[in-house]
Amino acid sequence: MYTFGFTITKFMDYLGKQEDGAGDAEGLGRLGLVLILIGIMSLILSIIEHLNRLRIMKRLGLQDPSRMHLPIVGAALLLAIGITTVIDLVAG
Repeated sequence: MYTFGFTITKFMDYLGKQEDGAGDAEGLGRLGLVLILIGIMSLILSIIEHLNRLRIMKRLGLQDPSRMHLPIVGAALLLAIGITTVIDLVAG
């Protein structure tokens, strides 16, 4: 979700730098930022849901499927990329 938002934002930046402008580039740029934020919130909620399910499995006495928890590591890396993207877009 946030990669699509980033693409929209960067495309609108590109169009805004053209000689003839891009009409409502600022509005579409904000839409891109909102999509990025929705993607970040989805990742956060997914991490929370995954951790809750692991807790329920532990409470039921089921074996932990993995010690490394690769889904959480992957989601955390994507989350870091998304937050970095938002900071870059807002600051730049």
